[in-house]
Amino acid sequence: MKRITERGIMDNEEQVQAYAEADFSDSNQLFLEILQREFSRYLHIVLDLGCGPADLGISLAKADHLIHLIGIDGSEAMVKIARKKVEQAELTTRIEIIQGFIPDLKITENIKLIISKDTLHHFKDPTIFWRYIKDIASKGTAICVMDLKRPESVLNAKEIVEQISAHEHPTLKRDFYNSLLAAFTPQEIKEQLRKVGLNLSVTSLGKRHFVVKGII
Repeated sequence: MKRITERGIMDNEEQVQAYAEADFSDSNQLFLEILQREFSRYLHIVLDLGCGPADLGISLAKADHLIHLIGIDGSEAMVKIARKKVEQAELTTRIEIIQGFIPDLKITENIKLIISKDTLHHFKDPTIFWRYIKDIASKGTAICVMDLKRPESVLNAKEIVEQISAHEHPTLKRDFYNSLLAAFTPQEIKEQLRKVGLNLSVTSLGKRHFVVKGII
């Protein structure tokens, strides 16, 4: 199935609220387990690209007391929700949420680990995402990116939405469907990495996700 890109950033209040209230606990837990199992010694200064409502960052910070996390998101509405959640979790000294867009956003901290979950598919040109990672990473920086995998057909995408999000808000189900259509295949990801010169592994995680990981 040919990729169908999404329309713009998620900044509609209804969209943002539906996403913030959705249950992503299964995939978030899977990602957390990978980070804790394979990148525990890099959990010091972490950059989260496309942090969304900060659920992942908060869970990561609670699980590892050494962490300082910088979360970036382009949606002003999403950033407001993320900051509120961080404040409620009493983690404002360890989690910083920034509203901004890559590649224009400059990071001066010595990042040890760059993470991202379900963000890559939002980019019309994915090389912008990978080049930004390459530009801000230094020798020894760890990378771990998890994202949706494009189904083989529109029918498969609809089936996945009903299997995973049958009881979610209609807006969330619509956006999830559009995200599946905008996602990449593992082979496309490998070509993107080759194009920008990043030597990272690409591994499928079931029917819905893949993970890209490695050390610069």
